[in-house]
Amino acid sequence: MTTESERTYPVVHFDPEDDPEVHQDHWRYFDDLREHGPAFFSPAGDGIWILTDRERVSTALSDTDRFSSAAVSGLKKNRVAPAAKLIPVQLDRPEHTTYRKLLNPSFTPEAVRDLKDSVRARCRELVESLAGSRAGGEIDFMDDFARVFPTVIFLDLVGLPVDRATELVQWSHAISHVTAAEDPTGEIREAGRANVQQLIADCLSEHRENPRDDVIGRLLESEIDGRPLTDAELHNMITLLYIAGLDTVAGTLGYIWQYLATHPDQRARIVAGDTVIPTAVEEFLRYFSTVSLTRTVREDMEFGGCPMKSGDKVWAPIACANRDPQVYEDALEVRLDRSPNRHIAFGIGPHRCVGSHLARMEVGIALEEWHRVMPDYSLAPDVDLTEKVAGMACFQELRLSLGAMR
Repeated sequence: MTTESERTYPVVHFDPEDDPEVHQDHWRYFDDLREHGPAFFSPAGDGIWILTDRERVSTALSDTDRFSSAAVSGLKKNRVAPAAKLIPVQLDRPEHTTYRKLLNPSFTPEAVRDLKDSVRARCRELVESLAGSRAGGEIDFMDDFARVFPTVIFLDLVGLPVDRATELVQWSHAISHVTAAEDPTGEIREAGRANVQQLIADCLSEHRENPRDDVIGRLLESEIDGRPLTDAELHNMITLLYIAGLDTVAGTLGYIWQYLATHPDQRARIVAGDTVIPTAVEEFLRYFSTVSLTRTVREDMEFGGCPMKSGDKVWAPIACANRDPQVYEDALEVRLDRSPNRHIAFGIGPHRCVGSHLARMEVGIALEEWHRVMPDYSLAPDVDLTEKVAGMACFQELRLSLGAMR
């Protein structure tokens, strides 16, 4: 790591776990990071480089020769490191490509289109149930909808038990969102991991006894270099799918609904029909990009005016890249009909999110089905908009007051 005497670049203490301002409006906080330049150093934790513009974030995520994907996070302190790498997200080429090919067939546009009717039916059932039981009342959008809808879809697709969705969401929260202050020894996070690993072990045993046509079933039939996947490989691949699949869409839905609850003119465009929804989905994904990724520098180099050393950690918040005013006109405004909209909400390069087509579909169907039944809602009085911000951002809760139903 670079020493104090070598520093000729911006140094700003940035730690999204420790700074309370981040947890009140992290979008504004991230936007303000650009004032420090396209790249700067934060001494938080063990020290990390922060990137703030589209060009450098994109380079760090796609240039695997200079930036490795081996790191989980360089920002979290007092955490127990995973016993093994998550596959394939923590692997570099060519190893990454070998495992990624096993997942791709389950998440192609064609495979996702085949799920559309069942996804819509699930969403409609949940929306109508909420409308029937909470008409004129109040809900916690995160617990009652955002964490439920994508979770049951994803669990069923992968082959994890849908009837244990509540537990799985709680464990995902422990793994991804419990802060160092809340868990100084890492015990909560480690307990979440242990619960997930036991569940995966049980699911693998069940699938071997009763084969099923889902992601776990297909992985059990897959081979690498003429051999089946080991249990360790299976565990690490399924754990990654679990963490990514349960958190990202839920967090995005929360921010979309908070925005629509406070912008009735924009909500009216969604309610009026589905013609704007395809572009609105892309704009919401751009504007509310919830994922930040970490990379490890592979060789000494100057990047963005910063003297990075081999082994240094680099943090690439996609929210900064997707709200870069040098790339997007009116970058800090939501334009539902923005086109073209070449955002990188799902990442860029070889590690681009394998579930991007499914996520897009889920967000679009949620917008359609919810507003077909519940077009009128607002933030509940004294709503707590505290956020959890680290690798993935989300509201802890989002209480909405429901108005008239259709």
